[in-house]
Amino acid sequence: AAVYGEGRLSGSDFQYQRLSLNAAHYRTLGKSTILALNGVAIFTNGDVPFHQMPLLGGAKRSRGYFEGKYRDKHLLLLQTEGRFAIAGRFGAVLFGGLGAVAAKITDFPATQLRFNAGVGLRFALDKAQRINLRADYGVGYHSSGFYLTFGEAF
Repeated sequence: AAVYGEGRLSGSDFQYQRLSLNAAHYRTLGKSTILALNGVAIFTNGDVPFHQMPLLGGAKRSRGYFEGKYRDKHLLLLQTEGRFAIAGRFGAVLFGGLGAVAAKITDFPATQLRFNAGVGLRFALDKAQRINLRADYGVGYHSSGFYLTFGEAF
């Protein structure tokens, strides 16, 4: 968890607070399969600058939407991945998630959930350090995206 703020002490024109919670759990299923779960909650208060608002989309959160497609003062997200070894340095993933952003915390029950799902390939650049080159293709509601990055989404 982290709390951020800007204001008079930093010389900023914005006064706000931001609480970020991010939890991940990994479970080995058999010899070559990992189930990865990730939950994210971000709550802000005050005069939040646009570039500091919580957002869905991009290579780490809700793959299948461009980064920042959905942005507001509060965010709730749950995502999961099944990670499978294929052969040698190659692996694959299936992923999916549900997330929402809202102007007020009380708006979440009525806020539309945004889903995403997709597949990906992994190439282990360094097996000992578990550093992967990843290529993912995700889809969402009237949206899709391809991501080529290093490291896992979570």
